[in-house]
Amino acid sequence: MPRPSLSISISIERLLVSVKRLEGGLRTAGLPPVLARLPACCLCWHYCAMIDGKTVRIARIGGRLTHWLSALRRMDGNPAARTELIDLDQAMRRDLEATKQPLWELRGICLDVCQLFSQIGYASARLQRKQDAFLREIDTVLDLTHALQQAVAEHDSAALILLREQAAERLSAPPADVAVQS
Repeated sequence: MPRPSLSISISIERLLVSVKRLEGGLRTAGLPPVLARLPACCLCWHYCAMIDGKTVRIARIGGRLTHWLSALRRMDGNPAARTELIDLDQAMRRDLEATKQPLWELRGICLDVCQLFSQIGYASARLQRKQDAFLREIDTVLDLTHALQQAVAEHDSAALILLREQAAERLSAPPADVAVQS
């Protein structure tokens, strides 16, 4: 089964090849090059708008990750909360890892699409700026995801050590209802 990002790249490549053929047909029909290039410009503008929307959504994900990371760090700073939120089954870490894969795929698609535009001879400073902003946001979220995974692992280790120490103290303490005889 082909990867989704591969099929998306192939679809986009076919679309760009069609746009390039359309441009050639428009030039052959006598349109000036600037007007014949208009379909590629419109497609690029549309793609830039899509990148903007995805950049905003990914920034929101980054905001949530930042919030969770700071909440976890606050819990670590609060003695009463240190043993809360233990990810024993590692579901949170798996969820975070699962978040990384689509981000890597989106990153790859973005790079592919921008490269495909250049392969048909279309260069756009706006497209380059949008791509750069998108890639920065993806990289930020990937870094936050990694940091949160590390923080969860460290929190779990510290919480489990604390719980073991508390259990050992309870086991070594004399029972409260037994009187010590002298």
